[in-house]
Formats: sequence, C-alpha cells, structure tokens
Amino acid sequence: MTATPTASLTASLTMTATPTASLTASLTMTATPTASLTASLTMTATPTASLTASLTMTATPTASLTASLTMTATPTASLTASLTMTATPTASLTASLTMTATPTASLTASLTMTATPTASLTASLTMTATPTASLTASLTMTATPTASLTASLTMTATPTASLTASLTMTATPTASLTASLTMTATPTASLTASLTMTATPTASLTASLTMTATPTASLTASLTMTATPTASLTASLTMTATPTASLTASLTMTATPTASLTASLTMTATPTASLTASLTMTATPTASLTASLTMTATPTASLTASLTMTATPTASLTASLTMTATPTASLTASLTMTATPTASLTASLTMTATPTASLTASLTMTATPTASLTASLTMTATPTASLTASLTMTATPTASLTASLTMTATPTASLTASLTMTATPTASLTASLTMTATPTASLTASLTMTATPTASLTASLTMTATPTASLTASLTMTATPTASLTASLTMTATPTASLTASLTMTATPTASLTASLTMTATPTASLTAASLQ
Repeated sequence: MTATPTASLTASLTMTATPTASLTASLTMTATPTASLTASLTMTATPTASLTASLTMTATPTASLTASLTMTATPTASLTASLTMTATPTASLTASLTMTATPTASLTASLTMTATPTASLTASLTMTATPTASLTASLTMTATPTASLTASLTMTATPTASLTASLTMTATPTASLTASLTMTATPTASLTASLTMTATPTASLTASLTMTATPTASLTASLTMTATPTASLTASLTMTATPTASLTASLTMTATPTASLTASLTMTATPTASLTASLTMTATPTASLTASLTMTATPTASLTASLTMTATPTASLTASLTMTATPTASLTASLTMTATPTASLTASLTMTATPTASLTASLTMTATPTASLTASLTMTATPTASLTASLTMTATPTASLTASLTMTATPTASLTASLTMTATPTASLTASLTMTATPTASLTASLTMTATPTASLTASLTMTATPTASLTASLTMTATPTASLTASLTMTATPTASLTASLTMTATPTASLTASLTMTATPTASLTAASLQ
C-alpha cells in the first residue's frame, strides 16, 4: 500500500480455539511509498505460552525500526526484547532486555544512543531480585565536546539497604556539577549528601548534609556559597530531637549588588517528626537556587530532596530525591537538565517496593531546536507495586519540560511528582509532589519559580505524620531591589503541642529583619519572640 490520498490499512487475523489456542495476526501498512509497517504476532496458550512479536518499520529511507520479543510464561518466565532504531544516519538506538522471573529475577538492559556525532549515550543495568537485590547502573553521555555526564548507581536492598550515587556533569567549560549520595536504611538511617556546583568561574556552591534518625534524631547541615568574590554565605544547623525538642535556625543575608539570600529551618515536633529546609538564592545574573529538605515522619519514613537551579545561559537543574517509606521501600531520583543549545536531560529512578521489586529507568536526550522526546514507562513488579512515568520535552526556543510520575508501593503509599520547566527568559519552574506513606502520613510540596528580574519563589509544604501531627509551610520570596522574604510555618505535633513561625525580611538599604516565633511545647510551656531589627 502507498500513502496516497486513500491511505488504506490491511489487517488479517487468524485464531483457533483448539486446546492449543494459537493466535496469529499479521499487519501490513504503508503510509507513504517509504513508510511501511509490518507486524506479525504468534501466540500459543499451551503450558509453554510463548509469545513472539516482530516489528519492522521504515519511516524514511534512513529511519528503520526493528523489534523482536520472545516470552515464555513457564516457571522460568524469561523475556527478551531487542530494539534497533536509526532516526538519521547518525542517531542509532539499540536496546536489549533479558528478564527471568525465577527466584533470581535478574534484569539486564543496555542502551546505546547517538543523537549527533558528538552526543553518545550508554546505559547498562544489572539487577537481581534475590534477598541481596543489588542494582548497578552506569551512564555516560557527551552532549557536546564540553558537556559530559556520568552517573553510577549501586543499591543493595539487604537489611543494610545502602545506596550510593555519583553524578558528574559539565555543561560548559566553566559549569561543572558533582553530586554524591550515600544512604543506609539501618536502624541508624544515616544520610550524607554532598553537592558542588560552579555556575560561572565566580559562583561556586557546596552543600553537605549528614543525618542520623536514631532516637536522638540529630541533623547537621552546612552550606557555603559564594555568588561573587565578595558575597560569601555560610549556614550551619545542629538539631537534637530529644524530649526537649530544641530548634535552631541561622540566617545570613547580604544585600550587596549580588543580593544573595539563604534561609535554613530545622523543626522537630516530636522525637519522630523532624523537618529541615534549606534555601539559597542569588538574584544576580547567575540566579542560582538550592533547596534541601529532610523529613522523617516516623523512624522509618525519611524524605530528602535537593534542588539546584541556575538561570544563566547554561540553565542547569538538578533534583535528587531519596525516600524510605518502610525499611524496604526506598526511592531515588536524579534529574540534570541544561537548556543550552545542547539541551540534555538525564533522569535516573531506583525504586524497591519490596525486597524483590526494584525498578530503574534512565533517560538522556540531546535535542536540536526541534528534537522532542516522549517516554512512558509502566511496570508492575508485584500486584501492589506499579510505576508510571511520562516525560515530554521540546528543546525549541521555549524548551518546555513536563514530567509526571505515579507510584504506588502499597495500597496506601502513592507518590506523584510533576515538573514543568520553560527555559525562556522567564524560566519558570513548577514542581508538585504528593505522597502518602500510610493512610495518615501525606506530604505535598509545590514550588514555583520565575527567573525574571523579579525572581519570585513560592514553596508550600503540607504534611500530616499522624492524625494529630500536621505541618504546613509556605514561602514567598521576591528578589526585587527590596528582596523581601516571607515564611510561615504551622505545625501541631499533638493536640497540645503547636508551633507557628512566621518570618518577614526586607533587604532594603537598612537591611531590617523581622522574625516572630510562637511555640507551645506543652500546655504550660509557651514561647514567643518579638521582632528583631
């Protein structure tokens, strides 16, 4: 068939319902003289229940696609899929998958993609769902001769449940990013994250976090940022969630022409429900934003999120999330995006819903001015652990990115994340997260940022750790010449222990600061702090 104005489609199906119950379907379609499609399916419902599907499509003389699937539903239940696609003479894609659902349940996936002669991508995954449940992923991408990205992940879901991730990215010869994460979900539940980013030769950022969720639940965070050779910022937090439930917050702001602002908040409502948020923003031409959140709703349900964004011509974005809803259900996501002419995107997800149900997905795209990418993943490792991810990116002058994730680790533990980013001169970012670790422990976070000359930031968090322990935090910041910041926190750990904190700061030439805190730890112990200037 040809793709004349008639554009006909012919499909023939033959099925026999005998005890062998075989099914054969063949499809042949030609949309244009060069775009033929042929699909053949053969299925036998015998005890072997094998399925074989082969697809061959040529959209143009240079864009061929071949896919072969072989599946046997016997006790070994092995699946093998190989894909080979060439979109242009330089853009080849090869994917091979091998999976056995036996007690070892190993999965191996290798991807190789070259979007241009300089943009190669290689990904190798090896997974065993045995009680050790080890996962190893290595990614190597070069978007341009100067923009290389390397990511390696190693995870073991044993009782120690350690996770190590290292990312190294250079968007331009001056904009390098390095992130290393190490987490152990043992009874000590320690987390260490170190980030080092240089947006320009003068704008370096380093953040290190160390957290132990022991009965003392201490948290220490140190941030050091230099927006220009003259505007340095350092913030250190130390917190102990003992029965005294102490709170320590330190703010340092310099309203110099660089106009950098950093706010760090650490709060413990009960020995188990701690929250830590760190924000660092500079409204200079580099306009970098860093946010780190660490939350433990129970001794086992910790959440850590770190965001780093620079609205410079490189416009890189990095987000790392690590969540453990139970001792076995951890989630880690890393996103790195540069809206430069290379416009590369890399996302790595690692999820273990049970000791046997882990999923890892890595996507990397280097887009020309048109070059849109859409990816959808759906996996059900057990009847209760489904994951769906859809990504849509267009690297046109508007360079919009939309990502939606929906995950249900158990009937009660759902996670939804949506990101929308436009690298236009307004460079707005919107992120919404909704998580329910138990029927009572929901978390919602929404971020909105516009890198216009006003550079406003809005963040709202809502968490209920138990039917009585709700937390609400809203932040609004405008980096105009007045550089005002408003933060309001409202938390009730028990019917008697409520905490409300509101901060208002204006970095006018007088650099006045007004902070009002009102906390009642027990029906008898109330604390009120007036304004400070």
